[in-house]
Amino acid sequence: MLKVREQKLAFVLLKLENGFHVVTSAVDELVNELQYLVSPALVPVSNDILVDFFKNPNLRVIQLLIKELGCALSSSNLLSKALGKEGPLAAAFKQKQHYKDHFNIVDPVQFILDAKAKENFQYDPLINFLQQLLIQKDVLSKIIGR
Repeated sequence: MLKVREQKLAFVLLKLENGFHVVTSAVDELVNELQYLVSPALVPVSNDILVDFFKNPNLRVIQLLIKELGCALSSSNLLSKALGKEGPLAAAFKQKQHYKDHFNIVDPVQFILDAKAKENFQYDPLINFLQQLLIQKDVLSKIIGR
Protein backbone atom coordinates (compact mmCIF):
# COMPACT_ATOMS: atom_id res chain seq x y z
CA MET A 1 0.00 0.00 0.00
CA LEU A 2 2.86 2.38 0.84
CA LYS A 3 4.54 1.72 -2.53
CA VAL A 4 1.27 2.47 -4.37
CA ARG A 5 0.97 5.80 -2.59
CA GLU A 6 4.63 6.57 -3.25
CA GLN A 7 4.04 5.88 -6.96
CA LYS A 8 0.99 8.19 -6.92
CA LEU A 9 3.08 10.95 -5.36
CA ALA A 10 5.83 10.40 -7.93
CA PHE A 11 3.22 10.52 -10.70
CA VAL A 12 1.89 13.86 -9.40
CA LEU A 13 5.42 15.33 -9.47
CA LEU A 14 6.00 13.91 -12.95
CA LYS A 15 2.68 15.35 -14.14
CA LEU A 16 3.63 18.76 -12.76
CA GLU A 17 6.84 18.80 -14.78
CA ASN A 18 5.69 17.16 -17.99
CA GLY A 19 1.93 17.67 -18.07
CA PHE A 20 1.69 21.18 -16.71
CA HIS A 21 5.23 22.21 -17.74
CA VAL A 22 6.24 23.40 -14.28
CA VAL A 23 9.98 24.03 -14.25
CA THR A 24 12.15 21.63 -12.26
CA SER A 25 13.28 24.35 -9.86
CA ALA A 26 9.64 25.05 -8.91
CA VAL A 27 8.99 21.33 -8.31
CA ASP A 28 12.15 21.21 -6.19
CA GLU A 29 10.88 24.14 -4.15
CA LEU A 30 7.55 22.37 -3.64
CA VAL A 31 9.39 19.22 -2.51
CA ASN A 32 11.49 21.30 -0.09
CA GLU A 33 8.37 22.86 1.41
CA LEU A 34 6.71 19.45 1.74
CA GLN A 35 9.87 18.09 3.35
CA TYR A 36 9.64 20.82 5.97
CA LEU A 37 5.97 20.07 6.61
CA VAL A 38 6.76 16.42 7.37
CA SER A 39 10.12 17.00 9.02
CA PRO A 40 11.10 16.01 12.55
CA ALA A 41 10.90 19.73 13.40
CA LEU A 42 7.15 19.25 13.61
CA VAL A 43 7.34 16.24 15.95
CA PRO A 44 6.63 18.51 18.99
CA VAL A 45 3.29 19.40 17.37
CA SER A 46 2.50 15.69 17.04
CA ASN A 47 3.60 15.20 20.64
CA ASP A 48 1.26 17.96 21.81
CA ILE A 49 -1.65 16.34 19.99
CA LEU A 50 -0.82 13.00 21.63
CA VAL A 51 -0.45 14.60 25.07
CA ASP A 52 -3.89 16.18 24.72
CA PHE A 53 -5.34 12.82 23.71
CA PHE A 54 -3.71 10.98 26.59
CA LYS A 55 -4.80 13.57 29.17
CA ASN A 56 -7.89 11.50 29.60
CA PRO A 57 -7.94 10.64 33.33
CA ASN A 58 -8.43 6.97 32.53
CA LEU A 59 -5.16 6.84 30.57
CA ARG A 60 -1.77 7.16 32.26
CA VAL A 61 1.11 7.34 29.81
CA ILE A 62 4.59 8.56 30.49
CA GLN A 63 6.04 11.47 28.52
CA LEU A 64 8.83 9.37 26.98
CA LEU A 65 6.32 6.98 25.48
CA ILE A 66 4.40 9.88 23.97
CA LYS A 67 7.59 11.27 22.42
CA GLU A 68 8.53 7.86 20.97
CA LEU A 69 5.03 7.40 19.62
CA GLY A 70 5.12 10.86 18.01
CA CYS A 71 8.45 10.08 16.33
CA ALA A 72 7.19 6.70 15.13
CA LEU A 73 4.05 8.22 13.64
CA SER A 74 6.04 10.98 11.98
CA SER A 75 8.62 8.64 10.47
CA SER A 76 5.98 6.27 9.10
CA ASN A 77 4.31 9.07 7.16
CA LEU A 78 4.25 8.49 3.39
CA LEU A 79 5.46 12.00 2.62
CA SER A 80 8.27 11.69 5.17
CA LYS A 81 9.52 8.49 3.58
CA ALA A 82 9.17 9.54 -0.04
CA LEU A 83 10.36 13.13 0.29
CA GLY A 84 12.83 12.72 3.15
CA LYS A 85 16.53 13.22 2.53
CA GLU A 86 17.00 9.50 1.77
CA GLY A 87 13.66 9.12 -0.05
CA PRO A 88 13.28 8.37 -3.76
CA LEU A 89 11.67 11.75 -4.47
CA ALA A 90 13.90 13.98 -2.34
CA ALA A 91 15.75 15.73 -5.17
CA ALA A 92 15.33 16.33 -8.89
CA PHE A 93 17.94 13.74 -9.91
CA LYS A 94 16.30 11.12 -7.65
CA GLN A 95 12.90 11.97 -9.10
CA LYS A 96 14.19 11.55 -12.65
CA GLN A 97 15.69 8.16 -11.75
CA HIS A 98 12.45 7.10 -10.04
CA TYR A 99 10.45 8.08 -13.13
CA LYS A 100 12.74 6.04 -15.36
CA ASP A 101 12.60 3.04 -13.02
CA HIS A 102 8.84 3.02 -12.47
CA PHE A 103 7.13 4.86 -15.33
CA ASN A 104 9.06 3.68 -18.40
CA ILE A 105 10.04 7.19 -19.42
CA VAL A 106 11.56 7.58 -22.86
CA ASP A 107 14.19 10.30 -22.84
CA PRO A 108 14.40 12.57 -25.85
CA VAL A 109 17.49 12.41 -28.03
CA GLN A 110 19.36 15.68 -28.32
CA PHE A 111 21.74 16.81 -31.03
CA ILE A 112 23.85 19.94 -30.63
CA LEU A 113 23.72 21.81 -33.91
CA ASP A 114 25.88 24.77 -32.98
CA ALA A 115 27.58 24.84 -29.58
CA LYS A 116 28.56 28.51 -29.79
CA ALA A 117 25.04 29.64 -30.67
CA LYS A 118 23.60 27.11 -28.19
CA GLU A 119 21.37 25.63 -30.85
CA ASN A 120 20.16 22.09 -30.45
CA PHE A 121 17.56 19.72 -31.78
CA GLN A 122 15.55 17.25 -29.72
CA TYR A 123 13.20 14.49 -30.73
CA ASP A 124 11.43 11.60 -29.05
CA PRO A 125 12.58 8.32 -30.59
CA LEU A 126 9.47 6.63 -31.97
CA ILE A 127 10.94 3.10 -31.77
CA ASN A 128 11.69 3.45 -28.04
CA PHE A 129 8.26 4.94 -27.41
CA LEU A 130 6.53 2.06 -29.22
CA GLN A 131 8.62 -0.50 -27.33
CA GLN A 132 7.60 1.02 -24.01
CA LEU A 133 3.98 1.16 -25.12
CA LEU A 134 3.92 -2.46 -26.25
CA ILE A 135 5.47 -3.67 -22.97
CA GLN A 136 2.12 -2.79 -21.39
CA LYS A 137 0.14 -6.05 -21.42
CA ASP A 138 -3.27 -4.37 -21.65
CA VAL A 139 -2.21 -2.32 -24.68
CA LEU A 140 -0.66 -5.33 -26.39
CA SER A 141 -3.74 -7.49 -25.76
CA LYS A 142 -5.99 -4.83 -27.31
CA ILE A 143 -3.76 -4.62 -30.39
CA ILE A 144 -3.58 -8.39 -30.82
CA GLY A 145 -7.29 -8.85 -30.07
CA ARG A 146 -8.36 -6.62 -32.96
